[in-house]
Amino acid sequence: MSAKEMAERLAREELPLLKANIRQILASTNDETRSLAEIGEFVSRDPALTAQVLRLANSVMYSTGRAPLNSLPRVLMILGLVQVRALCFSAMVLESTVAASYQERVFTLLRSSLELAGQARFLAEKFRVDPEPYFLAGLLSQIGRIAFWCAGGAEADSLHQALHDGYEENEAEQKILGYTLSQVDHSLLAQWGLSSLRQLPNCAGIRLVPQAKLLIELMRDDDTSALEKELLRLQPLFQQAPRELLRALRENRERSLAVLPRDFLHDPALDNNQIVGSVSLQMRVLADMHALPKSGSYLSSLVQMAVNGLWRAANWDQAVFAILTAQGWREKFRAGSDQDAAKPWALDAIVPDDLLSSGWKRVEICDENGAKVLRLGQAGAAGLLTLLGRPSGLLLVASNTAEPKDLEPQFLAFERFYRQLVKMLSTLD
Repeated sequence: MSAKEMAERLAREELPLLKANIRQILASTNDETRSLAEIGEFVSRDPALTAQVLRLANSVMYSTGRAPLNSLPRVLMILGLVQVRALCFSAMVLESTVAASYQERVFTLLRSSLELAGQARFLAEKFRVDPEPYFLAGLLSQIGRIAFWCAGGAEADSLHQALHDGYEENEAEQKILGYTLSQVDHSLLAQWGLSSLRQLPNCAGIRLVPQAKLLIELMRDDDTSALEKELLRLQPLFQQAPRELLRALRENRERSLAVLPRDFLHDPALDNNQIVGSVSLQMRVLADMHALPKSGSYLSSLVQMAVNGLWRAANWDQAVFAILTAQGWREKFRAGSDQDAAKPWALDAIVPDDLLSSGWKRVEICDENGAKVLRLGQAGAAGLLTLLGRPSGLLLVASNTAEPKDLEPQFLAFERFYRQLVKMLSTLD
């Protein structure tokens, strides 16, 4: 079988997608207040979904016979939200088809594809050209590999064994397959009518996607000498000092990877296997929160943004928003993982009356009689939220593993999110 034949086979397969992203997309396409640009951003977080949407938009059914469609907002205008939702529903079912043995390979490819896409867009913006095609070119640069490790069958099994036996990637691919997976990347894009993404214009003589890839590799290898030399070469083009450019590249890397679930972010190349999270990312989430209209109809979006921000940007293992019902406190929004997530929250009979009477408190989330309970402690935090003078919910965060002495930065982040959320709730009409 040739690379082209493998691509033809994979082109007939449906690719698994990220479940968390799918839920966001389904919610956003059902929200009339969302713009096409916002929905396009959700879709672009997953290479497989982006490929499916672009593939459909460039098919005979939708194509206008003009130049290939490389802009997601424009594609969404042509497809319509109903079709996008149908794609997402199908993807939710198909996500479970990934062989467990190869999930880590797929997740690694997703991480590197997102990082490349983000840095390619960053460079395009620096040159003041349309960044969308360059972002998509980076995002789909490894789509053939992703498809192969999802649906490669016996060939994937054989290649996996060869890699496990110590063969280098190119050597193993040629020995087992007779071609490289890079050829499958190219052939699959051709199958889907997206070859134009490999032929994007140069800017000032620079091919932006390969340039972005080179910068990423130098940062990962921590090759300071080569990196400084490359940034000095780019300085006249960007009119930015090398040190400032490097800082901007690293911040852009965090933003690019921030959309992934935390489990995907364990990477030896990222800060000694630490999870991505920084003050800059926290500030970005807070800025997004402040950008929402000051209306009660946006309460759910505001709280969800805070919960996701605490989990994603402040590094808590779990973040929860609970509401008070006739049966007591019950979980409404969640971000993060919990080994006993199926157990109900039963906070009403446990929390002392004065625990949340003012500000926020350090607490522990424990199990008692099969339910979640709060105690004063050092492994988490809780703060009461009020709307129009009445309790409207409880914001909770918890660490499953960290020592209390290591949590000080996270408590500071919680206070930052909590105070901003209280401030914004007081202004809602």
